[in-house]
Amino acid sequence: MIDQPLFYLAAIPAVFVTGVSKGGFGGAVAFVSVPTMALFVDPLTAAAIMLPILLAMDAISMKVYWRKWAVDHLKILVPASLIGTALGTFTASYVNDAVFRILLAALAIIFALNLLKNMYLTKSMATAGGETKSWLGWVLGTIAGYSSFFAHAGGPPLNAYLLPKRLEKTMFQATFVFVFTALNLSKIGPYIWLNELHWETFSTAMVLTPWAIFSIYAGVWLHKRVSEKPFYLLCCIGMLATGIKLAVDGLSAF
Repeated sequence: MIDQPLFYLAAIPAVFVTGVSKGGFGGAVAFVSVPTMALFVDPLTAAAIMLPILLAMDAISMKVYWRKWAVDHLKILVPASLIGTALGTFTASYVNDAVFRILLAALAIIFALNLLKNMYLTKSMATAGGETKSWLGWVLGTIAGYSSFFAHAGGPPLNAYLLPKRLEKTMFQATFVFVFTALNLSKIGPYIWLNELHWETFSTAMVLTPWAIFSIYAGVWLHKRVSEKPFYLLCCIGMLATGIKLAVDGLSAF
């Protein structure tokens, strides 16, 4: 188990935000956990710690959103995302820790800035430029699987495909839940093979999992009752700060 107190001071709020997002409130910011943990451990270790937590969240979310997903979109996104997992598995050993941090920093900063742009420069969080084509679903689904492998950061590519579809809110969330459940299950074997999922990461995940379970139900409750904009703003600010810190750490290693 990770024995850094500061790690848990950062990880518990990050896991809580992720769980609230997975529960259906502010789903776009579920990415926040890995960049936050990567301030204290290497990025792939952070991803491995989060995997059992995410699987616990997925089990609850699947029950909440059972059979409310858009099957036609799953037929494209699930196999495409699994291709991304396979690509991640066979390229992970060629990327060092500093590069991981810089890539993670770029994802965090770009993601936060894009979310802020959607909040303040467009009329709706769901505004996008027209209907997306099925071939684009294969491309974006593969990108989602690849970025999810390293940082559980597949949300932005999936948003780019699904938002123009104008799905009803619950169907949109259910489709997300199904895709990421399939993705997270597909990462168990590769993480073990890469020696990232082991007793230390698993035991750390078990300490954090109760916060995840509670936060899922908080997200379901908030999904039905509360405006998401203040939540998004706070998470974006935190993600920008985290991205900048990761970029500095990564660049200083060269």
